[in-house]
Amino acid sequence: MRIDVTFRQFAASKALRSYAEQKVGRVTKFLHAPLSAQVTLSLDGFRNIAEVSVQARGTTLTAREISHADMYAAIDIMVDKLSTQARRHKEKSGSHRAPPSPLPASPLDGNDCEPSTV
Repeated sequence: MRIDVTFRQFAASKALRSYAEQKVGRVTKFLHAPLSAQVTLSLDGFRNIAEVSVQARGTTLTAREISHADMYAAIDIMVDKLSTQARRHKEKSGSHRAPPSPLPASPLDGNDCEPSTV
């Protein structure tokens, strides 16, 4: 899966980039066939904004978080929201499958069916 990280209004750092890639990469285990993810990290005054958009086969998941503490906190909360969406999507897509077929009946032994004489 390809994860693109974009920085807006502040300087890019390798530590922040790898942290975002690592966190978003964990969410992909809930998706059937993740194709790509676009992470945008921006600074608006004192607000740290983290946004993500994940494209997978059949769906697009998006999440956004604004944090006043720091960018790492914004990424953590954003990934929590995204993982919740991914889990719900996985449950919904799994529930559309056909129910399992019943097990075949076991053959009866001749000894088990004889009437008992009292």
